[in-house]
Amino acid sequence: FALPRGYTLMVSGNASYTRRHSNTRYTTDDNGAIVNNAVEDAWYVKGLVAANRQFGIFNVGYDVSANTLGNNLDYNGTTPSHSRMRKSTVNTSPSVDFNIGEVGIYATLRFNYQQTAINDKKSEDFWVNPYVALFWNPSNKLSTQLSLFRQVVSYSVDQRSPDIVRRSEIEWIAGNPDLKNYFNDCLML
Repeated sequence: FALPRGYTLMVSGNASYTRRHSNTRYTTDDNGAIVNNAVEDAWYVKGLVAANRQFGIFNVGYDVSANTLGNNLDYNGTTPSHSRMRKSTVNTSPSVDFNIGEVGIYATLRFNYQQTAINDKKSEDFWVNPYVALFWNPSNKLSTQLSLFRQVVSYSVDQRSPDIVRRSEIEWIAGNPDLKNYFNDCLML
């Protein structure tokens, strides 16, 4: 099948799986050993469809992507526990870029929807990520870029798990399932 003149279409995807083991043992003379053996299974799947069309000096694009990640974290030993986290995100974004001589501008507005489930606690989030970049390329050896963007930061399963794990005779740790994503607004040169 052939696309009309000036159009491009990209379809991509990737997947990964990781299994991690960690073992700690804390002992004092007065108490028995505190043992934490953890096994974490983590997986990630992503798909992307992007289309672009050239209009003179303007390149207009639109993409849709979806990803899902999962973590299963099992502790056995002194304080056994099991945590599960699933996070699914759908993104869509229109974009435009153009160059006039040595100067170029790229802008996009990414709309994001995310569902998160940690054990039995579920949450939904919606946010917008703007991104604007100004490029200056006076020669093949010199280029400069000024970018303004919003970045979302998500917490990991061990930071959001409500399970209580004993680390020492005086230290017990637990995550907070009510933690929400937070944003960084960045200016980069």
